[in-house]
Amino acid sequence: MKIPLIILLLFSFSFSKTIIYDVYLYFFKVGNVKIQLKDNETYAEGKTSKGIRWLYTYDFKFIQKGNEMFLYEREKNKERIFKREDIYRKKPWLPLVIEFIKEGSIKGANLFKVKDKGAFMEVFPTNSKRIKKIVIKKGLKNRNIPGEIIIYGKVKLRLKLRDVKED
Repeated sequence: MKIPLIILLLFSFSFSKTIIYDVYLYFFKVGNVKIQLKDNETYAEGKTSKGIRWLYTYDFKFIQKGNEMFLYEREKNKERIFKREDIYRKKPWLPLVIEFIKEGSIKGANLFKVKDKGAFMEVFPTNSKRIKKIVIKKGLKNRNIPGEIIIYGKVKLRLKLRDVKED
């Protein structure tokens, strides 16, 4: 009787959540982003939809363990790997959204300015050449999971929440 109880306790303490977003360029669905939170680790991956891969290809994998983070991306035929500082300069939306999901807010730092507008947050990266503003709209059911994320850069990308799974 003690062994099943111990196994049950071990599984009840492990936390796992998977969040899936559809990515839109204007009103065209161009891909998806999947964020997976496990205890002290976070994984995210995104890829362009199969239907537009002939025109443009972009895939990424993001790993965060404690304070360490790495981003691997493949754009067309170029492959790059970024570490923490470069991620905040080149792709700041990803660690900011993950911080929002985990903490329920984003702390301002010298890498970006944050304005909390109640139903949404505006984040202005100070060191990013590509991204001018990120809008994180709080979800209706779970306020820590953004219902929508809008990234203003060379083009305007919109991530819309599709699904949340808790394991």
